[in-house]
Amino acid sequence: MDSLLQSIKRALSESRFALEAEVAPDEAHLGKWILIASYGSVTARITEDKGDILLDLIPRRLFREGASEDAWYTSDVVARALNLKARTPGELLEIVPDAHLQYLFSPAEWKEHTLPALRRITVGKHPRSLRLRKS
Repeated sequence: MDSLLQSIKRALSESRFALEAEVAPDEAHLGKWILIASYGSVTARITEDKGDILLDLIPRRLFREGASEDAWYTSDVVARALNLKARTPGELLEIVPDAHLQYLFSPAEWKEHTLPALRRITVGKHPRSLRLRKS
């Protein structure tokens, strides 16, 4: 088994994330593996793609409802839109348990403040990493 994958799974477990799924990537992602883990109101998708670690976030409620691909937001969009000091996927993943981020992904705050902030950042950006999301 991939040692990087094992390290990430161990770090998620130590941070009290619940592993939702471990899946082989589909053609759209072209990575070696995908992990989906949740903590509180946030679900994270961690993908290893040609040596890069990618992180996408979604409110756990939307993930559980079976939201489309367009409901996920890349870590760079989340960090910029919410003025987070974390810039790398690893840094952002470390602050997912933070009460402030949990609050921002809660149902009431999501609709009123977080989603509009994310949409402001994504309008007119590159389709792979910064695309307009519909939620």
